[in-house]
Amino acid sequence: MRSVYPILGILAVGSGIGYIYLQSEQVSAQKDVVEAIEVQTAELVPATEKVKEVPAELVQQPSEPDVKPAEPQPPVEPAEPEPHPVLTEVETDFDFAAWQKARGQKIDLKAWGKYNPSPHRSYFNGDSAECVKRWYVNLGPLGVTTRMHDRAWENFSAVKKAFPKGLCDQDGSLVWNHFEVVTVKPGSPADGVLKPGDRILAMDGEYLQGSQRCMLDSELGNRHVRGLELHAGELIDRAESLGEITLVVLPSGKESGLAARKSGWQKLEELKPSSGATVEIKFPSAGMVRLIASGKKPNVDGLRMTGPGGLAMDMEMKRREGIINHALEVPGKDWVFKGPVSWKSGSLRVEFRPDLQKPEKDLAARLETVSLKLDKIGSFGSHFDPNSEKAYNYSRMLKHRLLVQQEADGSWKAGGYASLSFHTSISGLALMSTGDRSVMPAVKKAAYYVAQATEADKWTYSNGVQLLFLAEYYLYSGDKEILPSLRRVLTDARRFVLSDFTAGHSYMRPGYGGSGYIGGGGALCCGLAVACKTPVANAEDQDLLHKMLSRVQEIAPAGLVPYGRGGKKKAHNEVSGQGGGCGSGPYFVASLLGSGGERFTEAARERFSTAPFGTAENGHATQTLHFFWSALSSCLSNQKGYQGVMDAYLWKFTLLREYDGLINKNNYRVEYHNGDGVIGEPYWRTAAYLILMNAHRKQLAMTGKEEYLSHEKEETALLYNDHKSTKLHMIRNWALVDAHLGSDSPASLKAGLKAMLELKEDFGLEKALMELFRQKAPQIARDVMRIPSKNGRVPSGQLAELVMGIHFDGLCTADLLADLPEELEDDKKAIKEFTKKKQKELARKGANGRIDYRVLIQPHSVMQAEELGTSRDIATAIFPIENLKVELGDSSRKFFRNIVKSGKDGSLKTSCKMADGESTVLKVRVSYRCAGLEFKYVSDFDIPASESRNYVPALVRVPVKGTLLEDYYGSYSMGLLLSNKVPFSCEQRSEPAPYLLEGQIYELEISPGSAWGHDLRTVKLIGDAKREISYQGPREILDGKVETSLALSSGKAVEIKLNRKQLVKSVYTDLGDGKISHRIEAMVDGEWKLVSPRGTSGLRACEPVETDRLRVLYDGKGAELRELRVVSPESDYQGKWGDVW
Repeated sequence: MRSVYPILGILAVGSGIGYIYLQSEQVSAQKDVVEAIEVQTAELVPATEKVKEVPAELVQQPSEPDVKPAEPQPPVEPAEPEPHPVLTEVETDFDFAAWQKARGQKIDLKAWGKYNPSPHRSYFNGDSAECVKRWYVNLGPLGVTTRMHDRAWENFSAVKKAFPKGLCDQDGSLVWNHFEVVTVKPGSPADGVLKPGDRILAMDGEYLQGSQRCMLDSELGNRHVRGLELHAGELIDRAESLGEITLVVLPSGKESGLAARKSGWQKLEELKPSSGATVEIKFPSAGMVRLIASGKKPNVDGLRMTGPGGLAMDMEMKRREGIINHALEVPGKDWVFKGPVSWKSGSLRVEFRPDLQKPEKDLAARLETVSLKLDKIGSFGSHFDPNSEKAYNYSRMLKHRLLVQQEADGSWKAGGYASLSFHTSISGLALMSTGDRSVMPAVKKAAYYVAQATEADKWTYSNGVQLLFLAEYYLYSGDKEILPSLRRVLTDARRFVLSDFTAGHSYMRPGYGGSGYIGGGGALCCGLAVACKTPVANAEDQDLLHKMLSRVQEIAPAGLVPYGRGGKKKAHNEVSGQGGGCGSGPYFVASLLGSGGERFTEAARERFSTAPFGTAENGHATQTLHFFWSALSSCLSNQKGYQGVMDAYLWKFTLLREYDGLINKNNYRVEYHNGDGVIGEPYWRTAAYLILMNAHRKQLAMTGKEEYLSHEKEETALLYNDHKSTKLHMIRNWALVDAHLGSDSPASLKAGLKAMLELKEDFGLEKALMELFRQKAPQIARDVMRIPSKNGRVPSGQLAELVMGIHFDGLCTADLLADLPEELEDDKKAIKEFTKKKQKELARKGANGRIDYRVLIQPHSVMQAEELGTSRDIATAIFPIENLKVELGDSSRKFFRNIVKSGKDGSLKTSCKMADGESTVLKVRVSYRCAGLEFKYVSDFDIPASESRNYVPALVRVPVKGTLLEDYYGSYSMGLLLSNKVPFSCEQRSEPAPYLLEGQIYELEISPGSAWGHDLRTVKLIGDAKREISYQGPREILDGKVETSLALSSGKAVEIKLNRKQLVKSVYTDLGDGKISHRIEAMVDGEWKLVSPRGTSGLRACEPVETDRLRVLYDGKGAELRELRVVSPESDYQGKWGDVW
């Protein structure tokens, strides 16, 4: 981690200054003379002489002579690095046994949390005092939590306000970068030496520098949003090779009373308006530069800062409040601003401020020098070597910490939104990644805990990791006893897969209007890819893996998996950096293992192995998951990617490792932070970092064990998500109309549907679909309109508009913002508070109060003239709608006394008063002209009809019959085979039935829905439930009535006897409360066997066993078992779920 550290200079910034961001572009080095820092200090505080025997303890090593950093060298074209050898032992002076005794004892996480406060848990907001107050940086080896004060961040108002006046100049600009101590952790090196409020200005003779002066010999992503942590990480890493670090500290409270410093800014140049002149400004030394603009915004995006040796940084400039640019670090002398500048009026003043050589006398007199004894574990140096002394000791410390923290039942217990199995699974994977067979008793306990855990877990990501762990455990250990549980977990994991072979947040709720966060699909796909290497996987599992890998290539041909499954229009364009790893990473690993699409695999490999490195955290919600999967993917991409990502984050590996062997978390401006607080910290991070430290060992399939890698990649045509999803939407529309009409369906519709099903899915799909639609749709719609209406049939005009890709949404939902004051309309925070208040009022009023309900009826067209998937606007459709009229009527006149008519744009917007619980059916009359056809019909409109994350239910409901392709567990998606033998995907925002069974025929009502599946509104079984097994048991659960129930008490079981001994696949239970977890056992060979250890109400997969007796066990305070059904695996239908998408 070679850096340039000139002596720090004074910084001052005028009011209204904006952003300049630097980002490294060329790999080079700079030779820069670093003068010795002369600091007048108080008497040196002696280092503590012995290890502190306190909880979360300390070990100390004797110091060694100082090691000076190597000077930067001229750039050399790097050769492809050689893989690192795998060593089991590394020579070290570190007394690991002493560390284990002093600091390696088991830690109480609650107590640990008191001294490791949670950092800010949202996006960085430099204008928020609360954000800045909790923007923490842990200096882990020292044992302190700090608040960073970086002079380059002063353009943020709350950051600048938090600067201590005694260290600022007359303008309030910070002069000396520093870390302000927030907490000192008991037993740490800093315990008894530092205290809250102390300010650390320098480490081992170097004053703290910003990120623009660090790692200048490498191309570093995110440099422009980093802070002092890069320099601090490098200095602490260097000190860990010596076992001691010296700090220059301004003690708490001593910053007050210091005299204000003069500004010191010098005008280098005053630029006049220009239409595109080339500017070249040379800086005399290290320091800071700022640009202050007046008048019209200048275009300065072409400016670059270049230095000796060819080092260059592009500047990303953002305007803030009409003024440009905050102060920017200049790394050394002979640096140059160069590039085109143009603007119409005003001026652009370039100011420079040289660095100070040393603190002024009044400040120097108050500074103290203290020394801390550190664990002498070695140094990473400038390049990561997994066989280095530090990497070896680092790995040993993390491994030991995980081992001692494991509970007696095999789990790792931490807080978070997921189950303990989530934390336990990643911890078990980490231990196996080390290749140390002595840890296998602990790993086995972890595996059997996950296999038999009783707590429920609805989250996709955690279920994917659990499947991954159990599959890896079998491959690593060969333990065949785990296979039945692995098969059950695999079966259970399949229910998370959505109709388009992605997965969202959870099996019940993908999130975000169905779009979901599909990173969970990556974890699930990765688990499935490893599970398919085990004996429990069958042909259907292999087919599902193939479908998931094919699907990810459609939505991420450039190797970057988007947040939602809808993808992004330009997702096929090249994407640089390693961001988005939370989803892209596990999908990439799965693709390497499971013969994924060549286009996605190689595009992802290119991203993960190409500089600039340093962007692995970029994503959403949790740095830990993004960083881990991105870094692991870089390690698997090739040796260049492995070396690049590890080198870029040596500072991070250093700072986040606490002296006690746990991995902590810090705030960074690259990420939304809330997710890190809910994934089960600090075990997830500790385990993840242990895997990265041992990735070169390739002990697991997920870390690249050769025998599990697939060297065959599927060659597939480039296919865009928007085009395929539009094609499938139209297929569903036409198939729905055809199935509904049955024998009356026109020949033109059947021929058109066949032609659409046969369209080739490649780059030309959009053009071919548009052409077929133009040729076929108007005639099919005309033929459908000629069919006489029958009882129970949808109006022919409404069916015909489905053929044209048109449908109408109908919304009727509580208008919580009806009386929002006008002055709050642009205040998002105020609107949120106002909405909460209204929701509480609505809950209090209940059925006795009537409030405003918003009513909206509007049309949509999926077949757009210019580009598919970008809009549903009827004005830009291939066949636009003309003369649209919509009328709303209420025969009861309770909610609407008169007919309500649409506006000029055809949308109908109105409101009515309703009480909670009220409902009715209104009538909607629609008329318009499209493609030379006259559309007229009357439709029912059930109110209220609530919006769900941008989804509004359609007016049309089409009754059809269909056979289920797979058991429906109350999840979000299902696959059907319509009566016309067309596979059909459905999704549901509300639960239409508690469960549905594969192979059985149902009557359904279906509406047009999202891009991924139509919306299932109602469902009813036709005939008997053939796969339900009859049994003898308590009357309350036999009668099938929800109104009757059987009281459950803790530790007692409800037992049933089947009418004969047979194979049981799943069991449906209803305990009312969907959060009550319970387990199911079966009598096998005279003993009770756990067949479904965890789960809540609903249809639950069991380990397939032959039995004639089952029992339900519950360990809570009390519950009511309302219903119980037993399901056999037999089904007449032999179709595949993969037929749907």
